[in-house]
Amino acid sequence: MADIGREYAAALFSCARETGERFSDELCAIEALLADDPQYIALLSSPAVALSEREALIEKAFSDAVSPTVLHFLQVLCAHGHMHAFSDCVREYCALEQAAERELTAKVVSAAPLTKEQKERLCRRLSEKSGRTVTPEYAVDPSLVGGVIVYMDGKIMDGSLAHRLQNLKEAIETV
Repeated sequence: MADIGREYAAALFSCARETGERFSDELCAIEALLADDPQYIALLSSPAVALSEREALIEKAFSDAVSPTVLHFLQVLCAHGHMHAFSDCVREYCALEQAAERELTAKVVSAAPLTKEQKERLCRRLSEKSGRTVTPEYAVDPSLVGGVIVYMDGKIMDGSLAHRLQNLKEAIETV
């Protein structure tokens, strides 16, 4: 299913590049609405409902809220029986958009909430390290004991105290 999402996202991204538009906000808003009512995806995917009716449902639900390109994108997904892959399309599209804009999302998990200054310093260092603009997403996990873990660009940077203690334990056990 990820391949379907990747192909459709690439096609939409190509349209966005040609027109200079960005569709990530619209796609994320639609994804949130569909997540609230998963039966709507089932309805739009059902071969028991005529395609013209499914396309009309999409038009009625979204024509006032999204650009014509995104509306058409939804109808194409529906027509080809790929509405179930919509979330994959959104994820892949957003990744393409971020890569094109040299943006990178980093998930930062800390043992305790970070101060504003710590967040700014960490974000600056991650941007310097990656050479890209970093958009951090913060979470707290007290089981880390101390430090942070950063998930960024498919890599894990584990600077947690729990990780350091585990490494120390392993080093002592091998002696």
